[in-house]
Amino acid sequence: PAPINQLNEIFIKEITKLIDKSEIASVIGRYDSPRGNAEFIKALSIMFNKHYKW
Repeated sequence: PAPINQLNEIFIKEITKLIDKSEIASVIGRYDSPRGNAEFIKALSIMFNKHYKW
């Protein structure tokens, strides 16, 4: 998608509340493969196993 500068300024302002400013470019520009993020899927699976006994 095309960047919208005014919106990017808002995103950067809010994101810097959560992470270090030097990490913003890698977080905004990082896309996972169509299969998804393996680390996230594993963590989600562990959570479902604990909470729902799946």
